[in-house]
Amino acid sequence: MRLGLILIAILVSSVANAQGCKKASFEGRVEGGESYRFNMTPDLKVSLEPLKSNWGWQVTVSPKDSTDDWTFPVNMPLRTGESQLLGTGYGTTARERLKFGAEVKFVLTTADYARYSKLAAETLESSRPEAAGEYIRLLPKIPAGVIAINVQEYDQTGSPETVAWMRFKGSIVVPESFDQGGDTRWVSVPCGKGSD
Repeated sequence: MRLGLILIAILVSSVANAQGCKKASFEGRVEGGESYRFNMTPDLKVSLEPLKSNWGWQVTVSPKDSTDDWTFPVNMPLRTGESQLLGTGYGTTARERLKFGAEVKFVLTTADYARYSKLAAETLESSRPEAAGEYIRLLPKIPAGVIAINVQEYDQTGSPETVAWMRFKGSIVVPESFDQGGDTRWVSVPCGKGSD
């Protein structure tokens, strides 16, 4: 019986890996204090939302006409959203952070957002010391896409905490099964690759 369960687990893992992934690319320039948006699908957008005082941007993924941020439940630390920043915050200046760009995960469906954001909020509010560890162990199992923002060039005048503009290239990698629709051009890539 145990050997049968092990074989089933290996088969499920092989099918998931055999499925493959797909990648879309985009690029742009954004001015300090302004937003940038890329429509990944007709109903889902990647945004660079401005931080206060031209401190940079925060990477978000949201459904059209919604403020739900699908990056929230799958990026650590949950409470601060630090990994989604392309700018000044948490002891790092905009110039320091822009040297490295950002790699941000996001959930793939409205149902996953509802489920995992609820679990994340419950974890943050829990009085149980083990709640955080339980959520951290769950993270690798959550189906997710990945957005990579590679900064090509940015304003380096003035204070290191502020940035007047940024030019970048971005990529989005999702499982082949991700229902994208729309005009975005997707190419097949191995899973775990393609965020260059």
